[in-house]
Amino acid sequence: MTEETAGPGAAGAYRYLLNGEVTAVSETWAREDLPAGRQRVTSRRSAPGVEIAVDAVLGEGLVAFCVITWQSGNTSVEADYEWRDNELYCRRTQGDASSVEQRIDRDQEGPLLLFPLMRIFVGPVIARLLDNGGTGDVLVPDIRQPDDPASLLRPRVSQRRASVLDGSTALDIDGVTVPCRLCEYTGEQYGTGSRFWLDGRETLLRYQWQQGPEQHWDVWLQTHSQAQ
Repeated sequence: MTEETAGPGAAGAYRYLLNGEVTAVSETWAREDLPAGRQRVTSRRSAPGVEIAVDAVLGEGLVAFCVITWQSGNTSVEADYEWRDNELYCRRTQGDASSVEQRIDRDQEGPLLLFPLMRIFVGPVIARLLDNGGTGDVLVPDIRQPDDPASLLRPRVSQRRASVLDGSTALDIDGVTVPCRLCEYTGEQYGTGSRFWLDGRETLLRYQWQQGPEQHWDVWLQTHSQAQ
């Protein structure tokens, strides 16, 4: 990805708690302001047995281009997603194999939002859903079968919903009170009651969701630098 002169930005890390206990998941991110109102966002997630990295460019709050890499054991997959002339394309490479490109077709009208897996990209997706009436299609690269390289990072469209539960609340992040809005975001694994807190720059500060009857996730932004 071409390097460009960047303006003020931000960086942070998410801390994953499962049933109140800190897990071994580490997820860091950095955001740079680019010319013409764009942003470059990079993020890396490290969990037992897997490493995921994303390098993306956003324009007007939407992911315009991203590269996603997945590494687990002997499995190595890379997928590039790119908007061209209002059409979304995916180029996917498994290991040393030749890459294969496909255009993403769907039957539904309306905007298609691209979510490149990492928490830092959730805020803009929720914000755009709210802008569009609260419901829309979100493309999520497939990681449902992590042991199947043939399906990893393939494009998968999912319908998601978002609503504002409290438009004027605040969270304590690293000892600083940060104004934010509390949203509900649902679809597939996220059921009713899934809560997401976004700051004024659409950065995810915290989220909570119930994964089955015995797994409750509570994920916090550990460090936060705002560039308003």
